[in-house]
Amino acid sequence: MKKLIISVIITEMLLALINPVHAFAINSGKVNELYIEKSILTEDVLIDGTLILPSAMVITVNITNNIGFDNSTTMLKLGDAFDVIEGPDGKPIIANGEIFDDSIVCSVENNNILTVVSASDDVKCNDGSLFSFYVDVDDNSNDRTINILAIPEVNADIQKSNLRSGYYAIGDVNHDGVIDGRDAAKILNVINNTAYFCYEHRLPIDFVQSHIDILFPDIPSALIVDAFITTTYDENGNPTINAYIISSEDAYDILSYYSYVMAGSLVNYNGRVGTNIYII
Repeated sequence: MKKLIISVIITEMLLALINPVHAFAINSGKVNELYIEKSILTEDVLIDGTLILPSAMVITVNITNNIGFDNSTTMLKLGDAFDVIEGPDGKPIIANGEIFDDSIVCSVENNNILTVVSASDDVKCNDGSLFSFYVDVDDNSNDRTINILAIPEVNADIQKSNLRSGYYAIGDVNHDGVIDGRDAAKILNVINNTAYFCYEHRLPIDFVQSHIDILFPDIPSALIVDAFITTTYDENGNPTINAYIISSEDAYDILSYYSYVMAGSLVNYNGRVGTNIYII
């Protein structure tokens, strides 16, 4: 599992060193670097139903000398002149770049710090754009700095060595005491590379459980992976729980949880990830 993670603080337009975590370098002659590009929109842009008007600024984060990663964390400290444009869900509008084209990406803005996390089912080794976001610019403010921040270590609420026997956290599919992009990437890798052709990237939980030692060898039950559950209603108004399917929705919910953790706003997360369950 390869993870892209930033290790130093930089100012806009400079290069940031990035160290792979829990990985070996594919090419030891390379070193991950990030750089930022800015431009002003000259025409309307419609993204996920939100119209972004000309005069807004688009900020693109790029990578060069890419070592390779399947999940990433990027945190940017924005100057007071920048107001991140959000969608109807209150989250920053993110446009996936060529590197993140088929990745799951989640973002949170909190106190002028933008956190963007990603996960993919394969290793991204190319150079190019990771993502773009949009800001309105206050002409009355001269603080137009953009700093790429060092990523703080996530302190596990429950370390693996201290877990009570039989208890597991939903979403911690590698059972290391931390729920992060590695867990989301693992799910994507499993559902997109498992030969179960009848379900097109959606694996029944009983199939996963029957092959748990191969698909998720660090945990005893597929219930730990089944993070996302939706409720629909039949024609009589009776609720139907759509559970027991392992899919990209589970990976997305894990990544969403992780983005809130990194942004320091976990209180805004309302899913099941992180909940402890007892498994005999």
